[in-house]
Amino acid sequence: MVMGFDQVSSLALSMALIDNLSAGKQRDQLVNEMAFAFIAAIQAQELSKLTKNGIPEDIFVTTLLVNLGSMAFWAFGDDKCETLLSRINETNNSVQSEIDILGFPLSQLTQALCQSWSLGSLLDDYLHERSTIENKQIIDLGLELANAVISGWESEAMENAINHVTNVCDVDSDTAKQLVLNHTSKAKELTLLYGSSQVSDAIVVPSVLVGEEDNDENSKSELVSEQGDEAHTDFLMKVMQEMTASLQEKPTVSLIIEMALEGMYRGLNMDRAIFTLINPDRKSLNCKFVLGEMSDQHEQALKLSFSGDDALGML
Repeated sequence: MVMGFDQVSSLALSMALIDNLSAGKQRDQLVNEMAFAFIAAIQAQELSKLTKNGIPEDIFVTTLLVNLGSMAFWAFGDDKCETLLSRINETNNSVQSEIDILGFPLSQLTQALCQSWSLGSLLDDYLHERSTIENKQIIDLGLELANAVISGWESEAMENAINHVTNVCDVDSDTAKQLVLNHTSKAKELTLLYGSSQVSDAIVVPSVLVGEEDNDENSKSELVSEQGDEAHTDFLMKVMQEMTASLQEKPTVSLIIEMALEGMYRGLNMDRAIFTLINPDRKSLNCKFVLGEMSDQHEQALKLSFSGDDALGML
């Protein structure tokens, strides 16, 4: 994913919201909002790639922040959070409840934040209904799919959303279901990678869609063959979380290097992983850490010498 300054700054804002999950009075509500946002963003991004409509990275950031006002309110709101939540539960009408309790819909807060924090023209255009037909279609479908996932994989909302995917992507129903499942799984992994297990846990991904067990043996075989890769991904995420947590305790550089090396070695299923350091005289590389078979022998024996006229000597 290649991003410009505006995209990175927008993502940094969303990560700040995740970091403040524990501070919010209505943490459960915020977790649900963040889960919805990431599901919608990944669905829209991947659909953008499939249909070749819009710039996928821009679509991702825009869809992620469409409900920024709601996320900000539940993260940093005052005692009105509980009052609003009670009213929503009573009426089952969030927009009207927001107007009754706050005096304005939270969508207006999103518009204000977008303008104040310069969150990009694509988001501003979408919020003010100036988007191109293609961009609006993809973003709307991402939001619809997120709502369907939250409603349940066997819900009427999911059935309707799948039908829309078949039309937009020109695929059959089974393919559309698998696409939505894969994209939701990606959203679950991404939130875990960003450091929020709570949001990841809120994203429900069935191991296989109900009704597909008997007539999709090939998918079962592929699932089994990919279990190793999934395990590697899980381990990489675990290592990244451990590294992030360890930074709070001011670890040594050597410890961080060892953790990173182990993450690459096991997460990428390498035969061995080696970390070398250049000597102060800049004439050789000495082995510092080794993981894998014959690690002790390599650590003791591995030394790369180089002269000034070879590639390493140019360093």
